[in-house]
Amino acid sequence: MPIQLRRIQRLLFAMLGALGLASAAPAADLWRQIDAAPTPLTALTLAEGGAAADPARASRWQQSIATLHAEAGEPRRALEVFPFGPGGHRNGFATESVSVPQGLRCEAALPALRAAAREHRFVFINEAHHVPQTRVLTHALLAALRAEGYTHFAVEALHETEADYLHRGYPSKRSGSYLAEPLFAELLREAVRLGYRLVPYEHMGEGDAEAREAAQAQQLWERSIGRDPRAKVLVHAGYAHVDRSGERLFKIQPLAQRIEARLGAAVLSVDQVDLRSDPAGREHPMYRPLLAHSGASTPQVCRLDGKLWALAPARNDVSVLLPDHGAEEKGPWFSLDGQRVPVAAAPLCAQRLPCQIEARAVAEGADAVPADRCVQRDGRACTLYLAPGRYRLSGSDATGQTLGSTGISVAAGR
Repeated sequence: MPIQLRRIQRLLFAMLGALGLASAAPAADLWRQIDAAPTPLTALTLAEGGAAADPARASRWQQSIATLHAEAGEPRRALEVFPFGPGGHRNGFATESVSVPQGLRCEAALPALRAAAREHRFVFINEAHHVPQTRVLTHALLAALRAEGYTHFAVEALHETEADYLHRGYPSKRSGSYLAEPLFAELLREAVRLGYRLVPYEHMGEGDAEAREAAQAQQLWERSIGRDPRAKVLVHAGYAHVDRSGERLFKIQPLAQRIEARLGAAVLSVDQVDLRSDPAGREHPMYRPLLAHSGASTPQVCRLDGKLWALAPARNDVSVLLPDHGAEEKGPWFSLDGQRVPVAAAPLCAQRLPCQIEARAVAEGADAVPADRCVQRDGRACTLYLAPGRYRLSGSDATGQTLGSTGISVAAGR
């Protein structure tokens, strides 16, 4: 867990604390150990120990533990651990039944968003930081919007010192918060491959939520439109930062709304954190009816009277309906639309479980964020999703001690 993640979490939980949803941060010395951990599994082990000793701060620990499960290659466990449902609903949604609006028609999200983006200079799309599935559609949008003239890819929590990333060619742990998760790292690899200019805009200084949004809007503007007046920008941000109203961001102006005001033209605000699967009792009540209505297993958007539809039209232009995560640790969406295939990880753990398995492309350095990770917790092999190519596999125990390594080749068309 990079140190900038700890800084972001300090701000997040200060705000949640003000609302009575979280208490003070755990001991700083333990967070330093978590930051320095060699693998997410090691950090996860430390965080779980801290949670057991500190039940008064349960929600704080649960959110950090969920993020670490995702980084370690356990996205299903991340969903189960996270204490809030979509949209920050801690205790679930209302239980009354809901119905799909009459006349609503759903379709594949990618071509619909590509067409909508043609009319805009900025597209904002959000993610839930503990849900790698909310990075899959953005990965597909990178190529689609590049073909529409988009030039800049702005990423929340990308570290400012990563100017050398274009030369190094791959993301590392120091690249920024949340970027140590393999699918997030793949967003950066794909953006660079397509020729986007990466835009770090995260505000890491002191201040409250208002100061953060204002500083981030300023930096996003200066590093995109400010440097290239013809720029077209895809912004991948967390949760409510993409909204056009402040109803779910402590009633302050979100990032997207500030950019829209400065631009003097509408931005395209895309929400994909509300309509997704979650443990029982935490899903949005519209999710399952819409999933049954669409009958699709790929990301969908819907239209009403021919116009893109959103759950909350005052804050977003369109809501994305994500397919069910599935019961497996990694759903089929981890294949990135067939670009990756599931591979059973080699037995490298020597019965010292749990064990972190990491796969790095041989062309990348030892400091690269792995192409994928998984955790072996019993006698069964865990699953890696890998594109065709050659990889170095390594296994380490919960303390970070390396247990074994090997090479693997993944053939095209496997």
